[in-house]
Amino acid sequence: AIFVPNASSDFELVFRYTVQNEHSTNGETLNYICTGKSCSLIVGASTTIKAFATNPIIEADLTLPPPTSRGISDDDFMPIIIDTSGNPRVVSVSSLTSSGVYTPGDAINIVATFN
Repeated sequence: AIFVPNASSDFELVFRYTVQNEHSTNGETLNYICTGKSCSLIVGASTTIKAFATNPIIEADLTLPPPTSRGISDDDFMPIIIDTSGNPRVVSVSSLTSSGVYTPGDAINIVATFN
C-alpha cells in the first residue's frame, strides 16, 4: 500500500492498495496481519510518523486494533474480498437498440455481459 498524503488528515492516514494479478485474500476479507498479540502498522526503515504536540514532537502510536471478521471494511454487508484467480471473460454481447440504419449522432445501446 502507498501512503496518500493529500487524502490524509491530522487524524486519519490514507493508503492506496492496487490489486495486482494473482493477488488474493483466499475467500477471506481483506485484513492486516498481527504478530502474536501485537498489531501495528509497519512503515519503511527511513519512514517515520510523528504525533504533533507542542513540546516535544513524539513518534505516533502505530498500534492497530485486533482484526475483525469483516476485515478492513467499515461495512458489515460489503466486505472487501480480492480474487484475481480468473480474468473476466465476455460471455455475450447484445444490443437493446432495434436493427436499422443509423446516422452520425445516433445512439446505439450495447450490452456486454461478463462471467
